[in-house]
Amino acid sequence: MNRGTFDSWMQSDLAGVERFLSDELLHPSISSHHAYTLAYRSLVRSRMKLYDLAIDDAKKSIEVQRSAIGHIAIAIVHAGSGEPDAAMRVYDLVFSEGVPIENNLLLLIKAIVLFECGKQDDAFSRIDDLIDIVDNKSIYLVARAQLVLFSRSIPQKKDHGRTLALFVRALEAVPFQKSPHLLSISLIFGWKLDGLANAIRQYIQDTTQPFENIGDAAMHSENPSEANIQYFHALCLNTSNPAGLFIKRSKARALLALWDDSLEDAEEAIKADPQSPWGYERKYTALHSLQRYGEAIDAINHMLPLIKKSSDLETRELVNQFISPSKSEEAIITVVREVLKICPIVPIDIKSGCLCDGPEPMSTFRSELECKKLVLSMIRELDHGRIRQVVADFLRYVTFSHVWQGEELSYQNVKLAGSIWGLDGSSLNDKLRTFCRIVGEDGYRCSLKMMYKWYKTSTATFVYLADVDSLSARDSLLRSIWMTRAWTSQELLVPKVIRFYDHNWKPYRGDTRPNHKESPEIMQELADAIGISRLRGVPRLRKKTLRIR
Repeated sequence: MNRGTFDSWMQSDLAGVERFLSDELLHPSISSHHAYTLAYRSLVRSRMKLYDLAIDDAKKSIEVQRSAIGHIAIAIVHAGSGEPDAAMRVYDLVFSEGVPIENNLLLLIKAIVLFECGKQDDAFSRIDDLIDIVDNKSIYLVARAQLVLFSRSIPQKKDHGRTLALFVRALEAVPFQKSPHLLSISLIFGWKLDGLANAIRQYIQDTTQPFENIGDAAMHSENPSEANIQYFHALCLNTSNPAGLFIKRSKARALLALWDDSLEDAEEAIKADPQSPWGYERKYTALHSLQRYGEAIDAINHMLPLIKKSSDLETRELVNQFISPSKSEEAIITVVREVLKICPIVPIDIKSGCLCDGPEPMSTFRSELECKKLVLSMIRELDHGRIRQVVADFLRYVTFSHVWQGEELSYQNVKLAGSIWGLDGSSLNDKLRTFCRIVGEDGYRCSLKMMYKWYKTSTATFVYLADVDSLSARDSLLRSIWMTRAWTSQELLVPKVIRFYDHNWKPYRGDTRPNHKESPEIMQELADAIGISRLRGVPRLRKKTLRIR
């Protein structure tokens, strides 16, 4: 075939192609060339629906020399004439006679003829089988996509996954559309492949939109389960711009409390469109609900700058609806500093057993999940009252009241050991360790230093009566050396909550109340010791109120 004939055929100038081929047939050179030219003209005449002339050309081609293209031309005539069974028999004859041609290519052409005869499902099934078995799948993927576009059909739900894979792979294969075999198919059937990639993308958009619309309607009707399903189907078909769909499905899954799935969709949305702030918003929401507070703060820190630099004015104005984590942290730090002013100078951290001095209390609180959770609770509005409540609750401490029994521990001793748990096993060291263990079991902190204001602001004061055993009779407290100390009065009267322990660290007189100021018996014993008719306690503080753990 000369260049002029080929160009005219590619441009679907069928009349011009027929004229060129007819001129070539007036001057036959070699028989094989003559046979191919007759077959080509048969194909062109079939497309022009000149089936009588086309069948004559096809038969003459076979008479001159048996060839695959001659048999294909005959089959095309039968198919165009409404005789699909006759067309299939011709293809079977090609295989039986062993006419030289790549078998899989012939099977593809046979499937396309079936499609043109109205047997679409059969055609699709045959091509799918070929895609599964051939090594070079490009031709078959492009042909399959082209037939789907011709059919303008929306695949069944069960076929969405395969359809997605097909179109993704077809788009990758489109650059190979100029392969000789694919060019032959385009000439035989009159396909125009130049705009195939754009056509595939448009088809994806057209078939995706209905599912997305149904999903949106389901969300509006507060039916996230149905929305999740519809967005899934839409995502199976949408490969060009899936970020918005991932965000919508993340919202639906969040409403279903499928937080891990919601987070996965948020991550996919960010991958698809890293410049959109809304993928990060969904990520923050999911991480917050998963109690991964530090990562949630990072997501917010990514989201806010993207909102600020958005090209859309309305989006940029949304930044005013958010409080940045750094601003929340500044407010928290201010409150922590205020609370620390009335806290003991050097408390002991129960978890580590270390002295918590200098910047340690501040850094400890900022590293805790409770602090990060507090930051996230104020993404929309600062709440100074809540900050003060959370900080004061976290920095609660218990003071230790006891009688010195010789060489008691000093600040320097604990500092040198690094931790109370690193001290030697002396009875005096065990006294402090046991106190700290009991305090830790109740969920408090403790202190080595004691002053009036610290007793007043402490959560509780624990009194260790080293000279009172578990079987002591009533009035043992009265005879304890603890009652002879100069500062016993402030340690007894100032704290809101006080608890007495005997030398075995058992609650005094077996009284397990969280606050011994609520014990009539113990209060009467103290009143007798002080010499007044009745020592009044404080307003009732229950275990729940104290949040003892």
